[in-house]
Amino acid sequence: MKLYKKTFLFISTSLFLIVSLFSNIKILITEIAPNESGDKTDWIEFFVLEDGNLENVEVYEGNALLKTFGNINLKKGDYFVLNLKSNEKDIFEKNQKGYYDFYSTDSGLVATKNQIKILDKEKNILDQVFYENKVGTYSDAFFLKNIKMGQSISRKVNENEFFNTNSSKNDFEISEIQTKGFFNGKEETNNEDDENDENLDLKILINEISPDNEEADWIEFFVSKGNGTLKDLSLYVGKTEIFKFPDAEVKEKEYFVLNFQAEEGKENIKTSFWNFYSDNSGLVATDSIIYIKYKNKFMDAICYADSDGFFSKSNKEVLLELIKNEVWDPLKYDENNLEKNCFIWKTDYTKTLKNKTISRKQDSFGLPIDKNTPLNFEVGKATKGEGKLVIEDTFLDKEAGIEFLQKTFSPYNDYKFNTIKIKYKNPKNTTLKIKIYDIRMRLIKNLIETDEEGLNFLEWNGKGNDNSIMPVGIYIFYYEFIDKNRGEILKGKKPIVLGKKL
Repeated sequence: MKLYKKTFLFISTSLFLIVSLFSNIKILITEIAPNESGDKTDWIEFFVLEDGNLENVEVYEGNALLKTFGNINLKKGDYFVLNLKSNEKDIFEKNQKGYYDFYSTDSGLVATKNQIKILDKEKNILDQVFYENKVGTYSDAFFLKNIKMGQSISRKVNENEFFNTNSSKNDFEISEIQTKGFFNGKEETNNEDDENDENLDLKILINEISPDNEEADWIEFFVSKGNGTLKDLSLYVGKTEIFKFPDAEVKEKEYFVLNFQAEEGKENIKTSFWNFYSDNSGLVATDSIIYIKYKNKFMDAICYADSDGFFSKSNKEVLLELIKNEVWDPLKYDENNLEKNCFIWKTDYTKTLKNKTISRKQDSFGLPIDKNTPLNFEVGKATKGEGKLVIEDTFLDKEAGIEFLQKTFSPYNDYKFNTIKIKYKNPKNTTLKIKIYDIRMRLIKNLIETDEEGLNFLEWNGKGNDNSIMPVGIYIFYYEFIDKNRGEILKGKKPIVLGKKL
């Protein structure tokens, strides 16, 4: 019986400690917009330093209670925003922009001689900010001459690119660009023109780079989301802008390539994918950072280094900026050795890098992985402008071939292509198998199994094994070349879009 009591006491104590630890939330006030007007509400942004629960946590303006929060668990790194002058109900899930929204009917903040503070459930001050619009009586105040609508009071970051955790006037600044719900410096535009921006949902990945190509260096890009124009898209190497893309239309799941060392007057062309040309001398295959910006906002990046013990100050600054803007997310942030946060190829790769590439790995559907961590990149065979297929050089690799003549079609006779056309080269004594799967990797169609050698063509009309037309969506072509003498197998898969006119 005593054993049960001790066990129960131990469990109870453990639960109490777990609850106590989880309730011990730590929060910073990171940004305040105290002078909004019209339809815009004043707001306060908070950042979670340690996991915990918001229940009975309070926010004050001076001695006036603005908000008492309810029961919601938050994680380290979460942002949440208190919106004033609003009758809306709290939302206990992150919004589309990645932060939590809470609301108060308070009439708003006054941009003079204010103290904003947040208290835990034991009434301990977690953080506080003083501000005023002229020199006054607050010795710790952040002195502002004036703060206008559209500006905010933002917490600075320290030399390690993390928030200062003090609350002195030296730790804050007036920001001309409000960054509601984001790390200071990651711009969230308030430009109403964005509502009409056709590229607002466009997402482009740097998919593959060939930094030591015998003919000419090149970079391959993949449109992972949306349709739009490449106008306002720029490419940077380190801190240097090296290419502005022209006003060219791209579509979701398309590839396009930027080629270097081009002859003067070389025109951009589109065959199965866009080829753009630059007379820039090319890339340097050591310790480089490449990234793209859309309207001066970071969109994607790739970082690579050869682990030579030297990483330039300029590259360190760029990498920190990429980390801050969440376009490069190292698995383990090591501020003392930032080179570790890049993709590093081994010494034995340096002799074989010519005509190889550094490229993103693919998911099970053959699509580039949209995560910028070192583990998502690898050195492999060049696959310029097409779906990636990294394999060793084999007999089949040299003799076999398969090409998809277009990537989008509609079996409903409402598009210029109503079938997918495939060109393939089958070596002697080789069996070719092609199957079609849906995005859940369920078998849709056994398209072909043939031993016929030579160059041939094949089509898929969008129908499954039961002869019914498949729904609109992404499908996966899976193929195998099987050498019957050597036992070698060459495998590959490519995404194909089956569409329909709206």
